[in-house]
Amino acid sequence: MRVTCKEFKTPYAHLNTDIHDIQFSWPQLRHAVVTMGSPSLRAAMPSTQHAFAFALHKIFALESVIEIDDQGTLQLPSRYDDLDQSEKGVLSYWLGMCITKVVAAEILDVPWPVHLRHLMKAIRVYMRDKKFPDYVGIDAKDKWHVIEAKCFQTEPGRLHRRRWEDQVDSVDFISDQLPDTRSYCLTRLKPRISIELTDPEDEIRKRKINLPIKPEQSQRFYYQPYLDLFSDELQHENKTDDNGMLYKSIGFDSLNRTKYSISIERSILEKVIRNELVKKIEPISVDDWYLGSDGIGLKKEEATEADCIEYNRHHRKRS
Repeated sequence: MRVTCKEFKTPYAHLNTDIHDIQFSWPQLRHAVVTMGSPSLRAAMPSTQHAFAFALHKIFALESVIEIDDQGTLQLPSRYDDLDQSEKGVLSYWLGMCITKVVAAEILDVPWPVHLRHLMKAIRVYMRDKKFPDYVGIDAKDKWHVIEAKCFQTEPGRLHRRRWEDQVDSVDFISDQLPDTRSYCLTRLKPRISIELTDPEDEIRKRKINLPIKPEQSQRFYYQPYLDLFSDELQHENKTDDNGMLYKSIGFDSLNRTKYSISIERSILEKVIRNELVKKIEPISVDDWYLGSDGIGLKKEEATEADCIEYNRHHRKRS
């Protein structure tokens, strides 16, 4: 699926002419939904398990209205038009954030975008500016990127785009470092969905905003739900498999009787604990298992009756 890039400046000007084909898949999108939402949901839910459960419900909702063809192209079936406008609003927000998460990793080399407002609250950074963008994140070279996620069924006008430009321009520096890009990712909800990533001209502002956020803090916030999820395992060496991986079920789809589980290398979480930066890896996709460039794996598989009983027992215990 072609992603169009516009207005990027040196050293990213090549993005404007490069061909960006992303072959979307459900394992990839499920991974994006869970990893984009769990850090911020963790702060709003009674427990980390509730955060993952809510993220899974986002997956179920998007799977009911979005289709992916054999070429990895996202499509919007006509049944979407029968939804109430408020339902469309929620779904378009989730889809826009999800697709932006994938685009950030695939094109900007940013596997760890985090929701800026929730990150600032978590590290107790308070600013008066009300126009902050959705995401900030570091790339594989530890450079900062600022990204706003948008999803529209109609073609946005110049006023809309001007507002998005103001949002990404609201962050001038992050820990004294100028962000390499300040872009917005627009998902157009048409029968054949299209994606545009634009890095508009920087606005000259009198008041400069310098967010005191360190890369280690950003990654800590991103991986915190997994530190919580595997807190018991991290205290016992023998709870890691032969490949150094940790595994745990996070929820079930009762309609299709499938279960979802998270996997991650123990060494990644240990680096986060030591405040060391995690490096990206090459993503892997095998059937219904997707290992992202962030090192987090999400697997969907058929659930047994014993799985359902065990998950319900564990869920009640953690709640």
